[in-house]
Amino acid sequence: MKKLALVSALLVAISGTALAASETTTTTAAAAQSAQSAQMQNRSGFNDGSNPQSQQQLQQGKRDGKGREDCHRKDGKKRDDTKRGSFIDNNAPVISTSSVKDLKDNDRLVLEGFIEKQVGKEDYLFKDDSGSIEVEIDRRAWAGQEITPNDKVKLFGEVDKSWNKTEVEIHRVVKVQ
Repeated sequence: MKKLALVSALLVAISGTALAASETTTTTAAAAQSAQSAQMQNRSGFNDGSNPQSQQQLQQGKRDGKGREDCHRKDGKKRDDTKRGSFIDNNAPVISTSSVKDLKDNDRLVLEGFIEKQVGKEDYLFKDDSGSIEVEIDRRAWAGQEITPNDKVKLFGEVDKSWNKTEVEIHRVVKVQ
């Protein structure tokens, strides 16, 4: 009977030690897992508010330069947003400036001639053989090209008709060789 009690006491002591050790291991594993998730959070840039340093950076408006809000590349030059692809019909018929008034709202057009001068922030005077017309050229339409009044260009755009005014919005400028 003494041997049975001794074995039972020994088993209880061993199981108690094993239970305490497993709780310590579980606690350590949980701490390691939370540390690992914190590292993953820092890598991904996701902030749930549990990281006070990241929270402080967001409040101060600091960014790591990886988001779309950064308009500069790592070498300090501006990102060129004009290099996006699209369908362009280079064989579209060229329309004269005198026939623009006959087009409907949102009709696509191609003009070929010369840009004479700038008359506003994005407004330019365009001239071809049939006359002159004022066109609005979007900043991205230039695609980094330097155009002078002596350069022949093709302008790709659309007609925008309002109550009694016809405007021409240009989306792309191409220098003709």
